[in-house]
Amino acid sequence: GAALAAAGAGAPNPPVGLVSGRVEPHVFGQLFLFYNRVPPETLLFWGRAAGLLFFAVLLIVLRLWGGVFALAFAAFDPNLLAHFSLATTDGGFTALFIAALALWEVSPAAAGIVGGLALGSKATGMILPLIFLFAGRARMKSVLTAWSAFVAVAVLCFQPGRQGCCPP
Repeated sequence: GAALAAAGAGAPNPPVGLVSGRVEPHVFGQLFLFYNRVPPETLLFWGRAAGLLFFAVLLIVLRLWGGVFALAFAAFDPNLLAHFSLATTDGGFTALFIAALALWEVSPAAAGIVGGLALGSKATGMILPLIFLFAGRARMKSVLTAWSAFVAVAVLCFQPGRQGCCPP
């Protein structure tokens, strides 16, 4: 989304074969990457830059929430280093998921907003409301605040005709 916009690449309309199921999605991905008006190196650079930006966000959140040891373990973890350098949604989801959990004690509304952004980056963000529910059993007002923020951001992210939270 945002990385493609920064690279100057517009999302092309999917080929008719992809919509009807005759073209494999990975084939469309290769066509998009190599036959776009923007060079593939530029697209990959901006996609990977977004992942590294989310890695920086994750490290900042872990330092503030978990301390120096959490920061050190995450900064030198080969799995995180490998996955955040790829142009995928996994890194963004991980950073936003951890940020939502860290924000829960500070501000349930902010946790709900960040949780909605996590849902916008990957569908497995749907588990966050359940975590909020179990974490806030004694504080129902906090759970309702987080859920309302979560739903509001999720509705904004998943409007018909839009692809994720970023404008086309």
